[in-house]
Amino acid sequence: MKKTALWYDFSGSPAASFLLFHGIIVIFLVFLGKRIMSVNSNISFLEDIFQRYELTKREKETAFLLLEGLTNNKIAENLSLSTVTVKSHATSIYRKFKVKSRAEFMAKMFKER
Repeated sequence: MKKTALWYDFSGSPAASFLLFHGIIVIFLVFLGKRIMSVNSNISFLEDIFQRYELTKREKETAFLLLEGLTNNKIAENLSLSTVTVKSHATSIYRKFKVKSRAEFMAKMFKER
């Protein structure tokens, strides 16, 4: 990867290109998260999916807020939990959905839709 005038040239590095693409997807999904997975308009649909993946009550609450695009700190604030607990719930959710990140979780939920 080399820096040109205003851009980085990723043509020689597949790993760097992948990371750039993944970063763009994360930004896109988080930015549009409220429109893609509005909890109010998809609550019964989401409940069915969360039931299928055997999420606990707290994991469901956390998952709803993840899909709304909230940060871990905001989720902790809304649910009166510590940030460490929110991260633990998120990790458990990702494991159950067989994904590795928030972006993958959101993408999988969008596909399920």
